[in-house]
Amino acid sequence: MTIDPVQVEDTGRYTCMATNEYGQASTSAFFRVLKVEKEAAPPRFVNTLKDQECKEGEVISFECEVEGWPEPELVWLVDDQPLRPSHDFKIEYDGMNAKLEIRDAQPDDTGVYCVKIQNEFGTAESKAELTVIPDPDKNHVAPEFQGVFKI
Repeated sequence: MTIDPVQVEDTGRYTCMATNEYGQASTSAFFRVLKVEKEAAPPRFVNTLKDQECKEGEVISFECEVEGWPEPELVWLVDDQPLRPSHDFKIEYDGMNAKLEIRDAQPDDTGVYCVKIQNEFGTAESKAELTVIPDPDKNHVAPEFQGVFKI
């Protein structure tokens, strides 16, 4: 008999019976499945964020791998301000891999990006700088009046 995958609910007494024309025989055993808890661990980065540079209008992403138990909560910041998912900022986190994707990067997206992870046993953070190079063909200055006219 094979139990795969074994579950805590499989705990119990199991009996094997063999029968033929001369009689029968049986044996039994108690099978106990123990639940193994993961060992508590503070959050830590398996790999950290890296400084990046991109051109205006490009898609750029920051990625890192984290671990800890219980599973760390995660927050993204830019220049110490919380970052929320939006059309321009896509955030993904599966408990192990974290990704921030910046779509259509603009010069004002330049800054220090930080990912903070936390569980009941500690906190950790990783920071990286993003530099968005302005498109030289775009006009990045506010309009000015060239003269005064009277009506």
